[in-house]
Amino acid sequence: MLPCCPVFAILTAKFFSDAEKTPLKTGILGFKGAHFISFLILLILSIFGATGVFIYGTGPVGIFLVPLILLIGAISFIWFFRFKSYGKMVFSLSLSMVLTFSFLSGDVLPFVNRYPMKKFSNYINQEKFKGPIAVYKLGNNRARLGVLTGRTVVTLYSRIEVEKFLRTNQKIYLVVKQSDLEKEISNLEMKIVEDDQIRIKINFTGNKIMNLFDIGKLRQKLNSTENLYLMSNK
Repeated sequence: MLPCCPVFAILTAKFFSDAEKTPLKTGILGFKGAHFISFLILLILSIFGATGVFIYGTGPVGIFLVPLILLIGAISFIWFFRFKSYGKMVFSLSLSMVLTFSFLSGDVLPFVNRYPMKKFSNYINQEKFKGPIAVYKLGNNRARLGVLTGRTVVTLYSRIEVEKFLRTNQKIYLVVKQSDLEKEISNLEMKIVEDDQIRIKINFTGNKIMNLFDIGKLRQKLNSTENLYLMSNK
């Protein structure tokens, strides 16, 4: 999206500039139509955000502020349009988007995804570690850990692969979920050096779809977490 941002910024600026110079068109493809669609998008996002906050029921302050910011942005958007204050309209829209994306990146996404690799990568980077790193059945978390540490991270899928990984004189790090550690790779000569939590994935299949209509059960599932360990052989 980043390469597209300057293009959209230029087109938006020209759009508002033309609106001030020429009479507003009333068609669905004119300025009024685009303005209504923009207002509707902000309002819908605000409603969805408020619904998400209600379902989760808990979280950082940023999660509760996002729906409110979007709603204020939608109201100011229609208010300034009414008085043809296009400059103020652009400012209010920009401020709403900046605050919304700031809270999304800083509070909402980390809370929803729980980014456990950030804590582990900080620990590894402080150690000035140079040995191999692996994750056990953790999918795209491997890439996240690799980016945050600037190191190559491999994925292991079985106890045999873990035992081969441990056949080294170097210090190694392995990230594994508590359930996998207890069921599949227990009794290994490794110690837990750091722990965190990861959100449990939910698969709504069959009769589980009915849980969507039970706010209590849905909230419990969305907030369910599992322990995640960073382990080392030394």
